[in-house]
Parts: sequence; structure tokens; C-alpha cells
Amino acid sequence: MICYSPAEIFFEDVGDKVHEAFEDLAREHEVDVVTDKVIKRIEKDQVAFTDGSTMSSALTVLIPTYRGPDLITESGLGDEVGFVPTDQNFLHLDHQNIYAIGDVASRTVPKLGHLAVEQGNLVASLLHQRITGHGEAYDYEPEVFCIMNMGHRKAMLIRSNTLWGGNMDISYHSAMSHLMKSSFDTYMVKFQGKMPPQLAQRLLNLYLGRFQK
Repeated sequence: MICYSPAEIFFEDVGDKVHEAFEDLAREHEVDVVTDKVIKRIEKDQVAFTDGSTMSSALTVLIPTYRGPDLITESGLGDEVGFVPTDQNFLHLDHQNIYAIGDVASRTVPKLGHLAVEQGNLVASLLHQRITGHGEAYDYEPEVFCIMNMGHRKAMLIRSNTLWGGNMDISYHSAMSHLMKSSFDTYMVKFQGKMPPQLAQRLLNLYLGRFQK
């Protein structure tokens, strides 16, 4: 299996420690990662790249270029690919009463669900300030946090804030990661999309702190 990426660094949203852990797993599962490759066309039995090279392929799985909804582009609120430009508080750069959070905000990179929830908390606190004249802005601290199921009751937990200048860069591949993933999914379904309470987050921080040292 070969994984191609147009980026110079595969999984560029995280730091060196996570890269090393991912590379170890890729080698273990015989997955070759090739970067700086842009697909030009897909044919019956091969893939052609813009640099003129080709690679034979019995099965090609393609993740297309990510775009925002047409509604944003057509409304004139976004850029040419459908994302809304905002400042650090997710307020539209040209409109004083329009906020954009989650996938539709150009500032949201990568596109992760928990970032949308945290951005919602920030914007809600800012609106509360504007309406009441009281309260404090929510402390928005973005990070990459995802758990990838890998079968056989194991998963890889990734948590990193290096993209935003932080020094947290954790990867944890184990049955415990799988348990965390399944527990989180069950909680989200049961409580209709609500995030776990802050106590659960603090306990998670304590647990994962052991791997940061």
C-alpha cells in the first residue's frame, strides 16, 4: 500500500514525536508514504502525477480537495473555495455581526469537530459580553486531538498543539486508546453531540501528561 500526499510533510499538523510514531506504525503495516506528489489523473490500472511519473494501482482511493459549501461562495461571505475569512475571534473580516466557526471558517485548520465546539464556546462568550457588558472571553486553546481506530481493539491517540506554537506532542497506540474512542463515541451519541464535562478533560490531561515527559 502506498499513501501519497501533495504536502511536503505528511500529517503536517503535528510535531516530530507523532511523526515518528506514525512512521513506525506505517512500516509495521507495510505502508509507504510518499510526499510532494500531486495527482493529475487516475486511470484504470495506474495513477499519473503532475511531475510526469506514474504508479501502477489495482485500487485507488482518493480524498478530493476539501471545499466549503457553495452557499458561502455564492453569498459573497467567503473566499473562492467556500471558507469564511475571520480574525482570531472568528469574527468576519468585513462584517461586524457575522461569526464563522468550525469547518466553514478558513482559520480552522485542521477541520476537527472538537475545535468547532471550542470555537463555539469562545464566540458564545464574546456575544454574551457584547449583549450584557459582563463576563470574560472563553480561553480558546486549539490542539489536534483525534483517535484513529486500527482494528483488533487498538487505536492511536494523537494530541498535539505544535501547529499553534505549543510543545505538546503525544501519540499513544494501545487498547486504552480504543477504549477512550469507544467511550467518547458512546457519550456523544447518548448526549446528542455534547462534549464530555471538564472533569473528564482534566483527568485525561493528567493521564496523558505521563507520556509527555
